[in-house]
Amino acid sequence: MNDQSLMTCFDFDQAELEINRQRRLSQKQKARLEKQEHRAKGCNVFLGIILFGVALIGIILAIVGGIGFSQIGLVPAIVWGIVWGGIWPLIWGGLGLMMVKRAFAKMSVQVKHVQGPINIVKAIREHYDSDSNTTSEYAVYELRVGGRTFEVESETADLMMQGDVYAVHYADINIEESEDPILSVELIEHTK
Repeated sequence: MNDQSLMTCFDFDQAELEINRQRRLSQKQKARLEKQEHRAKGCNVFLGIILFGVALIGIILAIVGGIGFSQIGLVPAIVWGIVWGGIWPLIWGGLGLMMVKRAFAKMSVQVKHVQGPINIVKAIREHYDSDSNTTSEYAVYELRVGGRTFEVESETADLMMQGDVYAVHYADINIEESEDPILSVELIEHTK
């Protein structure tokens, strides 16, 4: 096991490890997290605007269809108006609002660490595709240490030995959908 290979795998250097030990972020780590957050916020604003547009389509359909259905009768026009002018915009507009709200949430980061014997496992996850109505499986590697689980690259299992004691410094991000990325890792004790 080589400390340099851990530094390469998790993208940190000795100075950043020292800063993380003091529960702080380096300038490089701050910039990387801010860049990731900026990208995520941009995607959320874009998706929010699209969902608001989908909600607006429902309102337009309610008006146009309501006029057409009013010639058939009042009940079909009211039902059409409630479905397309009420329920549809509430659902899609609500989803759009959630996306935009996430984009304007203030991100705060705390540097935390866990320490203990590690376990790296290959976990099988499922993904459901609603278009084709199929479920597919894919594998991820998880680093488990001190009651926390982090997704890692497969080569991590070649660098870190099962059962060895490591300290993992990570960014605890207050936003719910965000992953807590590993900032730095250090070997504390070989067990074998």
